[in-house]
Amino acid sequence: MFAIGNQIKEAVSDVEGIADLNVEQQIERPELKIDCDCRKPKPGMLLKAAEDFNIDLSQSWMIGDGQNDVVAGINAGCKTVLIGDSNENYGQTESKSSILEFMKSLA
Repeated sequence: MFAIGNQIKEAVSDVEGIADLNVEQQIERPELKIDCDCRKPKPGMLLKAAEDFNIDLSQSWMIGDGQNDVVAGINAGCKTVLIGDSNENYGQTESKSSILEFMKSLA
């Protein structure tokens, strides 16, 4: 369930300049499916993180493996990358097969 978040943490663990990484993840539980701004594809979770940590979302990447991740990132004004083997186009900035491939593309 948390594969993407764990891959991100592992990929950046030795990257200089990243002191603390806050990975927000949602747990899929039907009883918690409520309509609020904090649920993807709405951008509330990203907007709150931007406010809490003084993040410039226009210079940030939303990394995800599905449509809701990409749409949430777009709605928040982020660049977006879809991770996986899918050929789907949800409007993402980039598509990569893995977190590692994406991280290498930033270097």
